[in-house]
Amino acid sequence: MASRQSANHLPYFFIIGHREDTGLLRAACVAGIAVGVIVRKNRAEYPATKDRPAYVHDDLMIIYRDSEKGSFRAIFFDNEGHVIHYAIQASPDENSFQFLSDASPNSPRFRLTYSKSGPKVLDIKFELAPPGKPDSFSQFIGGKIRRKE
Repeated sequence: MASRQSANHLPYFFIIGHREDTGLLRAACVAGIAVGVIVRKNRAEYPATKDRPAYVHDDLMIIYRDSEKGSFRAIFFDNEGHVIHYAIQASPDENSFQFLSDASPNSPRFRLTYSKSGPKVLDIKFELAPPGKPDSFSQFIGGKIRRKE
């Protein structure tokens, strides 16, 4: 994926709007622009299974241009206490982009990818790499979200 470091705009407009999950999981994602940043709020409700009770995951992500580096970055917060700093790379056609967390020898590394798969649909893939193996990603969760009109 090529970086849009010289771009003078946020190339992530296709995530803006209210979206809902298209699968069994109940999720909603709302993103909008405020003061030159994109603010994304997400709520996912996971049903109970035989192995665990139902639970809710709430998170907030702020996408911004790093004024010193000129590249786009994001910071993520959730109700589980995670704070993740991401570098962002857009594909040359800006139809997909990837959030890659900073590597740390004693912590897992995270990769979140959004890809357009239709006029109103985004594919989402969230991957983890174990501590000490920053490029050995395996998928943790994935799905599709559809723009709600």
